[in-house]
Amino acid sequence: MKKCNNETVSVEITDMNNLGHGIARCGGKVMFVRHGVDGDKADVQIIKHTSGYDIARIERLTEPSQYRAPDSCAASRRCGGCVYSGITYEHELELKRRIVESEFRKVGLSDVSVSATVSAGKCTGYRNKIQLPVGRDKNGKTVMGYYAKRSHDIIPCTGCGLSSPHVSGIDEYVRLYIERAGWTEVRHLYMRCGTDSSGAVRVSVCLVVSSRPDGVEAFAQTLTERFPQISGVLLNYNADNTNVILGKRYETLVGEADIVDCICGLDFRISPASFYQVNRDAAELAYKIIAEKAALKPGDRLLDLYCGIGTIGLCTASMCSGISLTGIEIVPEAVENAKMNAAANGFTTATLSDIENGERGKEGYISKAAFACMDAKDIGIGIYDVIIVDPPRKGCSEELIEKLDEFSRGGAERIVYMSCNPATLARDAALLYKKGFVIDGDAVPIDMFPRTGHVETVVLLSHKKADSYIHIDVEFGEG
Repeated sequence: MKKCNNETVSVEITDMNNLGHGIARCGGKVMFVRHGVDGDKADVQIIKHTSGYDIARIERLTEPSQYRAPDSCAASRRCGGCVYSGITYEHELELKRRIVESEFRKVGLSDVSVSATVSAGKCTGYRNKIQLPVGRDKNGKTVMGYYAKRSHDIIPCTGCGLSSPHVSGIDEYVRLYIERAGWTEVRHLYMRCGTDSSGAVRVSVCLVVSSRPDGVEAFAQTLTERFPQISGVLLNYNADNTNVILGKRYETLVGEADIVDCICGLDFRISPASFYQVNRDAAELAYKIIAEKAALKPGDRLLDLYCGIGTIGLCTASMCSGISLTGIEIVPEAVENAKMNAAANGFTTATLSDIENGERGKEGYISKAAFACMDAKDIGIGIYDVIIVDPPRKGCSEELIEKLDEFSRGGAERIVYMSCNPATLARDAALLYKKGFVIDGDAVPIDMFPRTGHVETVVLLSHKKADSYIHIDVEFGEG
């Protein structure tokens, strides 16, 4: 990569990527323009050359795009989180649809239809999980906020506009307390919040520390007195010098470690280490779409892979009676939560062998649920009618792709795949196409992360007969 100085050209920006860069062409090469918006005409300065593309910044905006909108966050350009904060929300939704469509085209699935992006309609105040690094500036003052792009420099930012209003003021109060106490052990502030079916709000506050700060019990007591919505104050111990935020050991100082949130009419208990969607309203939309695509019938056997605390499987199964649900998750705390959540929401709890050997349910019968702690790829081959897969960003392993094919040949009529990474979703879909699967209906993008470059997607995969197989060459990798 070669740096360039004072080389200015005029360009028209024709697209945007999920990093918030405008895309133009100049001299036969692709150019990525920082903070450019499709529809802009601008004089830009090229700041870096590579053999395949250039990087530029806007020197003068000669004709602004119709999609530009005022940016309400002063920190957004430095922190890089809200890459779409400077455009209209309607255009952001269309860009996310295009991103999903583009990933399918890249792997040869240009026939996949992608619907309009589904949104809960709220693009601020939606995050129920907040993780803020804590450090010191050059003057020794305690700072809390977000890392600047491609660095470990903390941009001071408390009161982020994406955070739930239930945590408002807590971050700045904690920052000031840490500063007055002179604590240097605190590495992150980690908060989660939820509202149960009765309307009760719970907020969990956790300090990630390298060692136990002096006087931390008084801090916990003072904090809960100041903010009555706080139901628990915890410490998480992590002394490792890595980019991993949370360690494995928690200590509860005050109250309860878990919080409770209501989704699709069900209350879910969530432990600090368990995965839970950061946008409850958008997650509820996604789960209803999953249930529609799953199309469960009384007596069906449902397999929920990467089930977490059981949210997707239990929400989907709750919309039909007589379902036998099996959930697989690798985090032990999440599995325990899932078992409690099943019982609390009216399911009969069972073991895997109970479900494998038991009779099918019937309409009007109480559904039963079993959860096991293991890697999704290690589950044995059983008989299921519908499978739900919600893997991490890296997607499904090669072994799991083979398992899904075996499950389908064993009777699974539908696989509903939910993904937070369109690239690995498209890759896995292409691998399954080679085994005779097709995507039924539209791929549905869901705006789980408004103002950011991320998008959730749900697809339904069905296995077709051998004569409908489509040959696609695709290499297995990280997307």
